Amino acid sequence: MIEKTMYDLPRADTYGGLLISAGKKILLRKPKGNFGGYAWTFAKGRPLPGESAEQTALREVLHETGYRAEIIKPIDRVFTGTTSTTAFYLMGPLGRQGRCCSETAATCWVDLEEAEKLIRETVAEPGRRRDLEILEVLAGEIERLPFHERPATCAEDWKLQPLPKKRRKIALDIFINERDMRELRKGHFPLEMEDHWFSWFDEPVLHLHRSWTGFCLHQVRFEPAEGGWRAVSAWVNRNPKQYTVTDDEEDRRNIRALLEDFVGYARMVATEGPPPSFLSEGMNLAMQPNYLGSPKVVSGLLQTVIEAAIAFVKHETSLIRVWQTVWILGQQVATGDEFVRMPGWHTPQGLGEWLCQYFALHREPIFAEDLAYPVSEALMALVLKVRDMVMAFEEDPAAEWNPHALTQINALHEWAVTVFLGTNDLLNPGKTIDDFGWRRVS
Repeated sequence: MIEKTMYDLPRADTYGGLLISAGKKILLRKPKGNFGGYAWTFAKGRPLPGESAEQTALREVLHETGYRAEIIKPIDRVFTGTTSTTAFYLMGPLGRQGRCCSETAATCWVDLEEAEKLIRETVAEPGRRRDLEILEVLAGEIERLPFHERPATCAEDWKLQPLPKKRRKIALDIFINERDMRELRKGHFPLEMEDHWFSWFDEPVLHLHRSWTGFCLHQVRFEPAEGGWRAVSAWVNRNPKQYTVTDDEEDRRNIRALLEDFVGYARMVATEGPPPSFLSEGMNLAMQPNYLGSPKVVSGLLQTVIEAAIAFVKHETSLIRVWQTVWILGQQVATGDEFVRMPGWHTPQGLGEWLCQYFALHREPIFAEDLAYPVSEALMALVLKVRDMVMAFEEDPAAEWNPHALTQINALHEWAVTVFLGTNDLLNPGKTIDDFGWRRVS
């Protein structure tokens, strides 16, 4: 006897799964030999004797795509194809992809627009019509999906680099309760430009990557513990071109802070409802995660620029790519929807004039009309200053990256944050970018 579950679907001939990722991508499979006239379609199959719809859908997804999956919700609709009817679950991936069955020629993660193009290659008209109908329903489900029901991230969600051979294993002792472990298993997908982390979970390991470079910095291993889980060890990156920390204890602190931040971020984003009405407008602005009056937000923005400069010196990116990054950031700060600006400050006459003064910019007529120009010029001045400091560091035989180079670059970083916030006259009176340069190590 088949028991009913919370995931019951409408009755159909076949059952399947619609896999979506945290990055709002969709998994399609290509049947071998375009079987049934399908170019690209979704995983589905007929139930075995005594098998529930839930069991069938999970089995077929694993069999035909190689992904273990978790059910997010049932799709309360039956779709009619060429020879059968199908009901689907909305699903998220769990971990890395395994081997597909011989019936699948390929799989791919694509956005909605690309998915429509691939599905339209199907020559069987009933199947093509059904899959396009599924895609339309799926688009609505993705749009309405609340944060707490989000799918987990997967390795294919981001352009990632593997953990290098230069690595070190360190012991950890960090307890995580069951509720918070569910959030960590979902992984972390950066929703904001200043968010520098991407993570994905492959039981029992959480992979932590820098979002801007894709470098893997930590792989944290968990084991079951009473009342939850415990992080017991981690592989940490020791490639100096990718990661500058060399102290095990600092890595332990960093990993603990990251785990706490990921869980806290998930709770914050999942919280529904507007701020209390008695809060002032200024408080409402300050509570926004992308508020440009926040030192944390501005620091993250400038960190992106500094990392780009270092990558350029190490020949990991081109000057054109760096300038593109700087120009895009300048436009986003000036007019983009990504940030919440401070009224009266983020203007050509406010921040623009301030940047000209302290970043020693040559004032152009366009600066008085468009804030994006002085912001971009200031960010590029920061890039060039970091470039000069890193090149001087490389010529200093007594200098080490940690602590000498990091200390000096961090001082420049902290000063730049105060300029963008308009607080440098209080914290660093009279100091301009020309006051920074490499100080040789004796």
